[in-house]
Amino acid sequence: RFFHEFLPLLHDTKHNVLAERDADSWYLVYVGTRASARGKGYARKLIEDVTKQADLSNRACYLESSNGINPLIYAKLGFAIKCKIHLMRGVRPVELDIMVREPVRPSVKV
Repeated sequence: RFFHEFLPLLHDTKHNVLAERDADSWYLVYVGTRASARGKGYARKLIEDVTKQADLSNRACYLESSNGINPLIYAKLGFAIKCKIHLMRGVRPVELDIMVREPVRPSVKV
C-alpha cells in the first residue's frame, strides 16, 4: 500500500503544487526531534540552514506535515500551506498540510 498508494499521492501532489519547479526544489522529508530535544531550536536551526541554501540557489522548499501544530511553526520560517491531502490509513485518514516556502532574495545594502 505504501508504494502503490502513498508514494504516488505524495509524488503527484508535490508535482502539482510546484509544477515546473518540482525537480528544482528542496524537499524537506521527515524533520523531527526526540521529545527530550524539543524546544531547544535544533530543528529550527536545521531548517534555517536548508532554507538559506535554497535561497542562495533561488529554489523553493517543500514539505508535508501531519502534525496540526507544525504549520504554525513552519509559518514562522516562511512556509505557507498550499493545500491539504488525506492518506487513507487505518480507521481515520491522516491529513497532511502541504507547505511551500518561496525563495527569499537577500536584501541589497546600499
